[in-house]
Amino acid sequence: MINKQLKLILVSTPIGYLGSGRGGGVELTIISLIKGLILLGHKITLVAPKGSKVPFESENLEIKLIDGIDQPSWQHQKKTASVLIPSNSVLPRLWEVAIDLAISKESDAVINFAYDWLPLWLTKMKGMKIFHLISMGAESIVMKEIISEISHLFPSQLAFHTYRQAQDYSLSSDPIIVGNGFDKKNYSFNESEQ
Repeated sequence: MINKQLKLILVSTPIGYLGSGRGGGVELTIISLIKGLILLGHKITLVAPKGSKVPFESENLEIKLIDGIDQPSWQHQKKTASVLIPSNSVLPRLWEVAIDLAISKESDAVINFAYDWLPLWLTKMKGMKIFHLISMGAESIVMKEIISEISHLFPSQLAFHTYRQAQDYSLSSDPIIVGNGFDKKNYSFNESEQ
């Protein structure tokens, strides 16, 4: 049983809408965490690209859908690539809404699922706590630099999926690990090797 119902704002990946498959494992992670946080009694506001769908409804879940151009994935950039935010990008629009909601709803925290520079940089702004679940190893120099910087400034606001993945970064302390969870009801055992 929880002592306090938290008001949490979750900001989705800007790579594609939830359900498109473009966000890869991040999509599964977001859905699993939303479900778990709701089961614990927390109130969730999900800020996600237009077209996003969550496979369940709850009175403790509000969804804000934001229009804009998908953000390019760091996985498909060169390691030396600069930060790129396309014209009409959904990424800054997601964060404008998240920041407005964090202030107006007096949220307890904002949780970022995007592997992108902008939300990490915004962590340095005063007035709200932004937590990050880093989903990949170091894909670029600029991402490695900002994640390492946030680790030194706000080490408790970064989490990773595995220790191996976290080793790609120069962290100030041992990493916080949040393993990927999934709902076993969505999968059936198949004894066949095919």
